[in-house]
Amino acid sequence: MAGLGPRCITHSFSRPSPAGGLVAEVIDLGAGSPADFACHDVTGRILLLDGIATPAVSLRATESGAVGQIHISPHEDPHEMCISPVWGNPTPPTRHNLPGTVVLSVGKTDGARGDRFDHDPALGLQPWPVLDALRHLTGTAPESDDAKFAEVSAVRAANRLGHALDTALSACG
Repeated sequence: MAGLGPRCITHSFSRPSPAGGLVAEVIDLGAGSPADFACHDVTGRILLLDGIATPAVSLRATESGAVGQIHISPHEDPHEMCISPVWGNPTPPTRHNLPGTVVLSVGKTDGARGDRFDHDPALGLQPWPVLDALRHLTGTAPESDDAKFAEVSAVRAANRLGHALDTALSACG
């Protein structure tokens, strides 16, 4: 099993990815509620979303200028979903409701790998351990060795997340 990427699926009506794949900054948007979108500029970004892919979230992503979506299923298997609210053939008045982003889903276990979900609320740990280096950095002298080590730790954590998402997108390619 070594070297295998996460299991993922694309969704009906998802836009095809470009020939070379889709490369963009990834932003975690939680459940993708209207409030989640209102708090972030998602233009040109890939969205990391908790939950099943739905027509409402897909339309929100398209209208907000996102280029891709990665949904993390609440179950072990990614759900097969139609992400278009358009029934039957699109018509000129309904065409704008079609999804305009690349959309894929991964299962709960694959979505939980890495720093993002390594948090048990019953434990006395901070959520999002990847941010520990940044938390530590805020309490250090700017040019100290401690600050430099914390900065390197934060960059490494960001690189791990970027690599995991690249691997997921490549596996679905």
